[in-house]
Amino acid sequence: MIDSNLSTGMATRDRVFRGLLPGDNLVWQVDAIEDFAPFVGPYCQAARHAGRRLVYFRFAEHPPLVSGGDGVTVCQLDSAAGFEQFITQIRRVIREAGRGAFFVFDCLSTLAEQWCSDRMLGNFFMLTCPYVYDLESLAYFPLLRHAHSFQATTPIARTTQIFIDVYRHQDALYLQPTKVEHRYSPTMY
Repeated sequence: MIDSNLSTGMATRDRVFRGLLPGDNLVWQVDAIEDFAPFVGPYCQAARHAGRRLVYFRFAEHPPLVSGGDGVTVCQLDSAAGFEQFITQIRRVIREAGRGAFFVFDCLSTLAEQWCSDRMLGNFFMLTCPYVYDLESLAYFPLLRHAHSFQATTPIARTTQIFIDVYRHQDALYLQPTKVEHRYSPTMY
């Protein structure tokens, strides 16, 4: 069942995905983090409008995607502390946020760089995505295109509910969903 309180923040995008379902994890594959940033603001507004808890996981050196305050919990993490500590903190925050929370993650590609392992990035996602799903929350994850081997991209694509390729042509951004689980339309792909 589609929950009208779950939204990307833009009706046109919601129609492309045929709505969001509790537990959806959305992976946005982009060429640059700047191509992901325009999708974050409306999503955060949708969380506020629905009265949902909004958590931003900050661990990369790129400019912040979400500013603190105004109902946003910023969880500052140190990926250099190692995989175990990092995943434990993430899962604790997700659990404490409770059912129906909205999450925004910094660019996942920085984790593979920090841990020197695409396989660890894939493992991180396979541990995080089902946890968000089980709590019927939503999460946004940016991932850089052409930056990873199949050891990261294959488990991520298999595990996520929605996988979107974002392309820039001149000044316009285009979305191409490559996976939208449990929703179908003749024009979706």
